[in-house]
Amino acid sequence: GTYFNRLSHCVIRDNTGYGALFRFATRVDNTLVADNGSAGVYVDGWNCNEEANSWAKCGISLVNVTMTGNTYGYCQTATSYSSYQYFANCIFEGNSVAGIQASNNAKLYSCDFWNNNGTDVKAANSTPVLTDARYEDPLLDTTAKLRGRLLANSPCAQTGVNLADAVTTMPEAFASDLDYVKRIADKIDLGCYDSPETLDDLAGDGYHILAVSGSPDGYGTPSPDYGRNLLKDGP
Repeated sequence: GTYFNRLSHCVIRDNTGYGALFRFATRVDNTLVADNGSAGVYVDGWNCNEEANSWAKCGISLVNVTMTGNTYGYCQTATSYSSYQYFANCIFEGNSVAGIQASNNAKLYSCDFWNNNGTDVKAANSTPVLTDARYEDPLLDTTAKLRGRLLANSPCAQTGVNLADAVTTMPEAFASDLDYVKRIADKIDLGCYDSPETLDDLAGDGYHILAVSGSPDGYGTPSPDYGRNLLKDGP
């Protein structure tokens, strides 16, 4: 699918092998990783023992990523690598082998795990640190055009975290969803898309989405991107 070290606001789908392969410091945010024949995100080793500020430096960081229908959602298999791996507000659902296979030093904040063949997090060398983990059906839309979007009343709606150190070093990752629709700082959703509840709250706050002069593509991404036209009424 891709071979790089930074992905933001992307859709990675339907590849026969890896969805994304990284060999360096890795950062992925507000991205849908779905239905790839191997790992959705695969990190082929990377040594970075610097824990401080790893969100923005040499560590591995995934923020508001939805990983569904892959073999592994995220995978780093080489046990000799010791990079710090950080995850926040991610969804791991329906991956056929495991949600995450990490080498070590994995820290997860407010992530949801569901139906990952009985193995949500698998670590080779150390026990992952999970904070506010959820184990509930995220209620993802499975239709082709709306793949990965949260349905109404999803338990992942407005249950995410705004981590101060991460927001300081990579604020754009917490600013908007995959559609570039604004995120509400104290009502962060899990996964790559804002929930229907958040969209309703934005409308209540005076935001509106302009009409789209185009049709959604096969994966449900409007063309042109409607999120960039999210405006606030009044001054």
